[in-house]
Amino acid sequence: MEFLNDFKWPTVVSIMLAMALTVSIKADDTDTERYLCIAEQATGFKFDKSTNRWRSTDFQVEHKFIISSDDSDLYTIHEFRTKILTFPCEVYKNGFLTCRISGGQVRFNKKTMRFIHTMVNGYVGAGLEIIEGFIMTEGADTPGIQIGTCSKF
Repeated sequence: MEFLNDFKWPTVVSIMLAMALTVSIKADDTDTERYLCIAEQATGFKFDKSTNRWRSTDFQVEHKFIISSDDSDLYTIHEFRTKILTFPCEVYKNGFLTCRISGGQVRFNKKTMRFIHTMVNGYVGAGLEIIEGFIMTEGADTPGIQIGTCSKF
């Protein structure tokens, strides 16, 4: 998989976000809220085939997503301009949101307007069937963390 040499945000993340990741979460109030969240930094680990070892690396950051609530007291998180998949999440009274997504999680603090998105499948997923019919090979994906900020709109 030559495209892994681009040092971009991990492949599974790119695939899932390209599929328009949508996450549903329970809100602690009924007001409609919308946040535009933009990743600012990303780092992680990449498998080096020449040494047969994992090493740390930085990734290019290109992701934007929307967190919003609706009248049914649910929050959703989805790739900017799209919506498809949903996952359950928790909302805490202090304004902290946490969502378990396939292969990782997203956490958002409504007070500081910061988020962190983690993906961990790449390192521990080797040999597992991650998606039906797709068995992950060593180095087929890269675990990573991206951080950024959100703006209310």
